[in-house]
Amino acid sequence: MNTVKRCISGMFPFAVALACNYSSALSPPSFDTVIYFAKDSAKLEPDAAQALETLVCSLSTTKMHLMTLYAHAASDEKRPAALAERRALAVNAYMSKSGVLIKSAEVKNLSDSQPMSPKAEANQAVDIQFVRAEWPSSSASCMRGAASQPVAR
Repeated sequence: MNTVKRCISGMFPFAVALACNYSSALSPPSFDTVIYFAKDSAKLEPDAAQALETLVCSLSTTKMHLMTLYAHAASDEKRPAALAERRALAVNAYMSKSGVLIKSAEVKNLSDSQPMSPKAEANQAVDIQFVRAEWPSSSASCMRGAASQPVAR
C-alpha cells in the first residue's frame, strides 16, 4: 500500500517543502527537500531550520546517508556563485551538527547557471538529495522535540 506524507512549513520565500514517499516495506523511503533563502542571504531563517529539523527527524532512523547539496542562486543576486556556496555550507553545517550519520556529503554549486525555475526567487535555494545505505524495517518515531513536528497548512 502506498502512502505519501507531506510536510510543508512556513511561507515563501522561507518556505520549505519536504516530501517523504513510503512506497512499500520492501523499498527504502526517498526524500526530496528544498531549503529556500531570502534574497542575497545564506542565513537559515527559523522556518528553514524547522524544516531541516523535520528532515533530521525523518532521517534519524537510518544510517550512512549519502548527501548531495545542489546549491542555487538567482542571477540578480550579488555574487551568485559565492552565495550559492555559502547556502550549501549553511545547510551542511546544520546537518553535520544534527547527529544524523552522513557518510558522504557533496556540494554541487549550480549558482545561477542551472536555475530550478524561471522565477528568480525560486532559485534562492539548496536542493538536498539523499541515498540511504541502510533503512529501518519498521517505522520509528522521532522524539527530538516540538520543533521537529510537521506544520499543517
